[in-house]
Amino acid sequence: MTSNTAITLSATAELPPLNHPWNKCITVGRGYELLRADLREHLLWLQKEFGYQHIRFHATFHDDVAVVHRGPDNSLVYRWTQLDKIYDFLVDAGFDPIVEINPMPAALASGDQTMCWYKANVTPPVSYAQWEHFLRAFLIHFAERYGIDRLRKWYFEIWNEPNLRNIFWSGTQQEYFQLYTSCAKVLKELDTDLQVGGPAGAGDDWNLDLARYCRDNRVPLDFISYHVYPVFETECKESREANIATDLPAGMNMVQAMKTAKQNLAAEGFGGLPIFITEWNSQCQDQDKRIKWSGNESVSTLFAGAAVCHFATASDAEADMFGWWVASDVFEEGGPQVEPYGRGFQYYGLLTVDGVPKSSYHAFRFLNRMRGPRYDIAIENQRSPLQKLLVTDERVLTRCLIWNCVFPFEEERTWEGTLELPVPAILASEQQVRVIIQKVVKAQGSAYEFWQAMGRPANLTRAEQEVIAARAQPACSAAMFKVENGKIQLPFKLLPNEFAFIEIGGEPAADVALCSAEQATLNVQLML
Repeated sequence: MTSNTAITLSATAELPPLNHPWNKCITVGRGYELLRADLREHLLWLQKEFGYQHIRFHATFHDDVAVVHRGPDNSLVYRWTQLDKIYDFLVDAGFDPIVEINPMPAALASGDQTMCWYKANVTPPVSYAQWEHFLRAFLIHFAERYGIDRLRKWYFEIWNEPNLRNIFWSGTQQEYFQLYTSCAKVLKELDTDLQVGGPAGAGDDWNLDLARYCRDNRVPLDFISYHVYPVFETECKESREANIATDLPAGMNMVQAMKTAKQNLAAEGFGGLPIFITEWNSQCQDQDKRIKWSGNESVSTLFAGAAVCHFATASDAEADMFGWWVASDVFEEGGPQVEPYGRGFQYYGLLTVDGVPKSSYHAFRFLNRMRGPRYDIAIENQRSPLQKLLVTDERVLTRCLIWNCVFPFEEERTWEGTLELPVPAILASEQQVRVIIQKVVKAQGSAYEFWQAMGRPANLTRAEQEVIAARAQPACSAAMFKVENGKIQLPFKLLPNEFAFIEIGGEPAADVALCSAEQATLNVQLML
């Protein structure tokens, strides 16, 4: 299916810039993984590109970092050495952590139920007096190490997805509220400006419950956090309790769910609370509409980048912070990732285990450059709300990001037409203007499809690694375009899930040809 629609831009860029809540936070799998050199390299690269403010991860108190154990006399002994190495690196890299308070150390746990390959304990504490003593010691140590002013910039998120009963939390909702109250009390006793929140739920179904509980019991609540994934698109459409229109196209149910969650909080007087979506990514259902948490290709294919373009822009105003789950395929919930992409585990990263960027990385990279005021855009006879573009005015540059997002279970559609794009006002009198285009397509900018064509090798030679790294870069072109009435005409064609970043402007064209005498002299000097 091909669509060719008329696209009209407003005369001037009068819409405000994007909020970019997605580059306020990045995530990794668990604390212990941050001791790995390769993951640190990946984070530093991403931090240099995006300048994230915060970072979030599971398992701060896992026994693999050995923060607490019982001595021979059954007394509690605390050791912060491993956590110091983890948090020193993050602080030095410019991150203010979102400290996810979990899991339960074995020495403090009421049971032995665990989650994930690394066996995170998901039970409540056996003694709240001992738990609070431990948490207070942890906070005092970090306040001594980094200063209380620095800790006031952090966020303390209580647990992870406690509404997934007997998965990430073995207790009831009331037992979670008890844990939350205990943590909030310890935090605020140390310093009232430390910021505490939750419930970090899978979906928003505990948001109002926690907000009401804290209001009714005078428990501090500084932010609401929860998680969204497009893998639930069909479930949202079919749910009678989701309060979401059932006729929304794929890709819009998740956006509507975020809008509804925000509206529900505001309707009950909680509109002033910041909303943090501390997990999200592009994983969706496959062609058979099956939900797969492992081996889900939609986080590595070309679709991932187009989905980023769609969700990041469509939900730009629906939360104060988004945390992409996760930065790198150095991620061990299902076990160590050992293939360049693979099908058996959770390959959620922006970068592969080898540090190769995926299409999702490029989508964020392009979005990060869409910084100026935006043109209002009308698309006539639009076949899908997932076919869209942004155009920004940065005075000396006009930038355009255009995408054609198609979910795996949808009919494929091609989008083509002609863009009439304004040139920067400072270059409006020029006869020509330079246009740079970076386009992400299958096997160029999205190397996953090239790896598929190679036969999905699990172990790469050095030459194969080099080729995949080269194929991970977008297809690029540059040309001079004629300027007419301050605009250029740019034809485009996007196959399913292709997206392109267009930059108009830069230094005006100049005649730099050498005269024949200068060229002859230069040739002699170069011995040509």
